[in-house]
Amino acid sequence: MAGVFQDTGNFSIFPGQGHWTAREEVRLLDAIEQYGYGNWEDIARHIETRTPEDARNKYISSYIEGNIGRVSWKPAMERLQLPIEHTTTDTGPLSPTLGSSLPTQPLSSEENTILGYMPHRDDFEREWDNDAETTIAPLFIHPVDDEEVDMALKLAQVDMYMRRLRERSRRKRVVRDFQIVPQFFKKEKEKVQVPPKKKSKDDRDSLAEKLRSVSQFQTASEHNNLISSLVRERELRTRIKELLRYRRNGIRHVEECHEFEVARARRDKKKENKKKAASLPQTPTTQMDLSAKSKENDARSPKCLAEKKFTPLDTGGGKWLSASLSGSVLNGSDGTNNWGGGSSTAQGGPGGAAGASDDPVPISSLPGYHLLSQRERKLCSATNIKPSQYIAYKAVLLKDEGDKQQSGVGPSTRRGACTPQGLDSQAQRMITNFMTQAGWISSFT
Repeated sequence: MAGVFQDTGNFSIFPGQGHWTAREEVRLLDAIEQYGYGNWEDIARHIETRTPEDARNKYISSYIEGNIGRVSWKPAMERLQLPIEHTTTDTGPLSPTLGSSLPTQPLSSEENTILGYMPHRDDFEREWDNDAETTIAPLFIHPVDDEEVDMALKLAQVDMYMRRLRERSRRKRVVRDFQIVPQFFKKEKEKVQVPPKKKSKDDRDSLAEKLRSVSQFQTASEHNNLISSLVRERELRTRIKELLRYRRNGIRHVEECHEFEVARARRDKKKENKKKAASLPQTPTTQMDLSAKSKENDARSPKCLAEKKFTPLDTGGGKWLSASLSGSVLNGSDGTNNWGGGSSTAQGGPGGAAGASDDPVPISSLPGYHLLSQRERKLCSATNIKPSQYIAYKAVLLKDEGDKQQSGVGPSTRRGACTPQGLDSQAQRMITNFMTQAGWISSFT
């Protein structure tokens, strides 16, 4: 019977190096191939008879630094193709250093949570146009099966997706450059601290708030021009309403508007004082105060509002309504009353209608002469009428004309109007004809 030779691997291949048997050498190489260099714990468990430190020292001394390592690793390193570094450190237009990371937004963690913003990724949980990725999600390119039309269609969809991504990046850049998010939170904090104020209809901010949805279809200059035009339109509409109100009240010239507003304000104030007087308890002191205020307001108000309905025709621009009317016109030059029904000491005016005088006084030196126009001065000189008498009778006629137009009564009431003392019927007729020709009053019948 023939014998069988069997090698158990108990002999040593490298004598004098820790007495590693051939079986342990094979298991060391198998473990290095299976677990990789450096996993000495797993390698030692695979060998079963050596520690991790023994396995490490054995592999380095025999297979790296030993004869086997020197013979095998040097040719392998020469044949190895190492990767070449293509990046450069220059600052050209394609330099990688130009793509530096964007600065983070100056927001707190709470504000980032509210926005859903991830600062390290510079992304939001829900981006603008968040469904843009669904355009290219089902796309798959088949180089063999796809025709040219299908390929062009898929490339067009990819181009649409890239445009939407560029728009998303542009909006992020605008938000970052103009610090829109910090401004938003700043305004929100101010709204909480300051109570909301009531805005008027003409408020430019309220109009801009209403047109905010339209601003996305316009440039900044176009949107500002639109708001300015609408504000200007409101101003013009308000001004047109004011002018129509003036026209309804008989005002035809801009310079008369101020007098109308002053008279209107005094009238409203007088009504307000009457309401206050009605609410106060009636005592002798309060009655005297109210009567004094009423007289003061009457002295300040125009004597005849009807005159504002006529255009002055060579009359000195309505100067007769000045303060001289209450001093030297309605009263004589010596302070006495010139109205009929009262005694007068001014009977000695220049002759004619005003009575004869032994020593006639020039009409230009009489009170009220400077208030007359050239035609009125000629009339007074021709008829020997005192300027104070003419102005007083003129005020009577204008007041009578205004009452007639307001009440709708005919001109017959003018015959019963009081006239200044010393003014005869002929002088009255001449003054009436003069004012009728000037257009201040209607024809006298």
